[in-house]
Amino acid sequence: MKTDGEQAPMKVLLHVRSLHIGGSERQVVALAKSMTALGNEVHVATIISGGPLERDLADIPNVQLHSLGGSGLKGRLRYPFRLRSLIRSNRFDAVYGFLPTPNLGLLVARTVRRRPVIAWGVRSSGLDLSQYSDRVKWAIRLEKWLSRFADHIITNSQSALDEYTQDGYPARNSFTSQTQSMSIGSGPIPTHVNRQGTNSAFRTTPRSSACSPGCIQ
Repeated sequence: MKTDGEQAPMKVLLHVRSLHIGGSERQVVALAKSMTALGNEVHVATIISGGPLERDLADIPNVQLHSLGGSGLKGRLRYPFRLRSLIRSNRFDAVYGFLPTPNLGLLVARTVRRRPVIAWGVRSSGLDLSQYSDRVKWAIRLEKWLSRFADHIITNSQSALDEYTQDGYPARNSFTSQTQSMSIGSGPIPTHVNRQGTNSAFRTTPRSSACSPGCIQ
């Protein structure tokens, strides 16, 4: 039985390209573990399956793994339909993406009745786009142009917050992170998220990490 002021458990989808070794991927694993420890149900959806960090979630109660992608053009075409089906059938309270491709994919939630809150995670700043492929450049541009359709945007550093707001991202209510956190690598990351609003579309989580060309997908 929940006492006054105690938040009811949530059902949340975390969406990332893969669970191969990387900063955002480790954050997804840590966030999933911490959220389930607080009594929430967490689903983690990847586009590419088989990453070594999947093992870290395999035996965690209340964490479910989903693979949405496939090989070749056929798999890429099926991806948004599989993602929409997952969102529609599970009735999540919130869906939270990490990096451009998962963020953009989560906009399919807008086509679902009683849709969840859509949160985008933007995880890097000060990028030299000349190091990236045309596909990645277009994904970053699309993320900026379509960012107004996300309900909330979460950054991982103050510099990223400043850069994205100056770059034309919207300023509305945010999907906030609670102050409870745990230490991973260079600093703490949030362990629970809720649907309270604030005056800005952007919130910073206290962890900042460098991003190489391979981490933006």
